[in-house]
Amino acid sequence: MTAITIPACPIWCARRTDHEYDGYLIAEPSKQARSHPVFGDHDTTVNVYVQETNDGRTVELGEPYIVIWAGDENLSLEAARKVSADLLAAMAKLEELQRQS
Repeated sequence: MTAITIPACPIWCARRTDHEYDGYLIAEPSKQARSHPVFGDHDTTVNVYVQETNDGRTVELGEPYIVIWAGDENLSLEAARKVSADLLAAMAKLEELQRQS
């Protein structure tokens, strides 16, 4: 298999050091994939990601999506407030990315 050239990350990617592809799509094993996180803060409980695929000819960015890491199933009031605030910030960023596409 020939090496795929990794393009620069989108300007909004928090890992803008041109990170490697993490694997292949199960449904399309000829396509390598990586996810671009929007927030770089490791303290956040919510993040927005966009998956990129590359088959060596075409690079495609998927629809943005939100991932939530709430930790325990039983959240304290403080933890619930943190998740809620992070979710609101992620929703605003998701709406912004959708307007740009």
